Amino acid sequence: MEKCEPQKEYECRIQIVTSDPVLESINRILQQTVSSYSSNFSIYRVPEPLRSINPEAYTPTLISIGPLHSGRKELMANSHKPIFLQNFLNLTKLPLYTIIETVKISEEQARCCYAESIEMNNNEFVELLVLDGCFVVMYIITSQFPELRSPNTSNLLRFWDQIFCDLLLLENQLPYFLLQSLYDLCSSSQTFTTMCEFHPPCYNEEGLDFLKKHVLLTDMDGKVNHLVDFVRTHFAHSCSTKTLFHRTFWPPTATQLHECGVVFRTDKGSKKCAVDVAFIDYDGCLELPQIIIYDGFETRVRNLIAYEQCHAGEMREEVSNFAVFMQYMVQNRARREIAG
Repeated sequence: MEKCEPQKEYECRIQIVTSDPVLESINRILQQTVSSYSSNFSIYRVPEPLRSINPEAYTPTLISIGPLHSGRKELMANSHKPIFLQNFLNLTKLPLYTIIETVKISEEQARCCYAESIEMNNNEFVELLVLDGCFVVMYIITSQFPELRSPNTSNLLRFWDQIFCDLLLLENQLPYFLLQSLYDLCSSSQTFTTMCEFHPPCYNEEGLDFLKKHVLLTDMDGKVNHLVDFVRTHFAHSCSTKTLFHRTFWPPTATQLHECGVVFRTDKGSKKCAVDVAFIDYDGCLELPQIIIYDGFETRVRNLIAYEQCHAGEMREEVSNFAVFMQYMVQNRARREIAG
């Protein structure tokens, strides 16, 4: 009998191995897993263990932004998106085609920002990005310059702050680079440039006024992923990095510290990080940031924490750690009075 040549025998074996149905099935699983994972993920659906504690804190009530809640037709402000788009076109004096082409450039990159698969074709996704992106940009611009608002949006004014809360939900985000590209189209218009010369920014650092002053008006050079990340950056931008603890520990309670002679002080005047805690050795003082509780504060913090937990490994969890620290410090009324 004639012997097989080594090359033919090798090819034969390869053919037998690759036709194995189990191997093919596992290969498909591996390919799907690899293709579904991206280091560019920054927009997430809140994990159920967090959501179950307070579902309302993560769910939009007036406006859906992005694909995760796009099917919710009952949200009242959704019907106003075309009006905001028309207002955007009036401000920029650009044809709709230019806006669409601007968004198309970022469509693939934007799709990769979402941690779950977006079940929309390219045209559907671009349409969503145009409508939602122009809504967010015009909302922020007209908050700073009310005279640019369309008369057709007057019935939204009483819900303005509530819409703002929806814009800062983790599941209600668009990539920051997309908002920046749309804003750049506005900022180049003569109308907008002229108005900026006569309208100084607001200096109230809370809520919408802070966002009006900072967001979009400054190019973040790719350092911010979306509006939730922007707010988190404000909270933690200057936190001290000198002391890092590489193990978990529970701090003494406020009562225990007070009994040991520790003095609590609120740092009201400095521009330090909003979640920075410092212990000053020479006078035994625990310095805490001033925290202003406002409507939507819990929702804001919960979404910042959810973002840090979902984006773990990419950032330090300053807001999460601060929330746990404060919860442990002020577990009851007596401790709150000592720390307050």
